[in-house]
Amino acid sequence: MPTKAKKRLTPAEFTARVNAEKTMLQNYYCNTFKFWRGCRLKPCRRARACCGDRSSCLKRGVAQIPRDVQFAARQKIQKAAAPNLGRIERDVRGFMPYDICELRVVVPTPPPASRRRRR
Repeated sequence: MPTKAKKRLTPAEFTARVNAEKTMLQNYYCNTFKFWRGCRLKPCRRARACCGDRSSCLKRGVAQIPRDVQFAARQKIQKAAAPNLGRIERDVRGFMPYDICELRVVVPTPPPASRRRRR
């Protein structure tokens, strides 16, 4: 019985999926560690959740959180993952909070296709 070939992601789709998961993870860590308590933005304090730039908020506050607490937060989100979660999302969830704020997505470009000479 023939199987369906897996669809390969374009670099733009790959980058979009990684960035979406990165944003979700930054939001989770900022709210888990309650960085909104010391935030200078009123909307964050009013909503009791991070509403601003999550990346800078995480960079600023993650040094104050003990590593074992960070590890426990990472373990909690990994255990809560659905079993059919995609590989990209599962890989991004493996990053620690201090690593996720520095994550840069670099998609390698494939080499140009060589042209065959016809005889």
